[in-house]
Amino acid sequence: MKIIFAEQLVKCRKEKQLSQEELANQLFISRQAISKWETGEAEPDLGKIEAAAKVLDVPVEVLLFGGDASQPESGFKKKIKGLLEEDEVDKDWHENHRWREWQYKPINNGWEFLARYYWVIFGFIGMLVWALARTSDIISAKKQKTLNTHEKFGVLSIFYFTGTTFISVESS
Repeated sequence: MKIIFAEQLVKCRKEKQLSQEELANQLFISRQAISKWETGEAEPDLGKIEAAAKVLDVPVEVLLFGGDASQPESGFKKKIKGLLEEDEVDKDWHENHRWREWQYKPINNGWEFLARYYWVIFGFIGMLVWALARTSDIISAKKQKTLNTHEKFGVLSIFYFTGTTFISVESS
């Protein structure tokens, strides 16, 4: 694609009925800089191109590559826009609560369980880390015989909710 910034700048500036001086004032540059851009003697940096496009109320692509500002969007832009807009299927999904059907369907395999209940694994891992850290503290304290009162008279049962005591420290 050929960059035709100079020609497009002249065209868009004249369509907006701006003089070089007026455009230069809005961009905070000199009139001579605009003249050099339009003749092709110099090229602006990207920030100035974006600012010029904003002042001229055209997309940057129009300034750089030509075309009409009112031309239809490219295929890629249409596809992206189509993905972001809500269509009939999305409305049906939300309005008729189809998302709840997925939640109440039976779980057929481990992947479906993970997709629905991944947060349980985080809790389980956290509990396991806590239990292992606490157990190692108690075991090392028992070896040093420095258990505090609470630990001396209690029984530490890890994973109590399962009904199984994996590690217990009984009072001595």
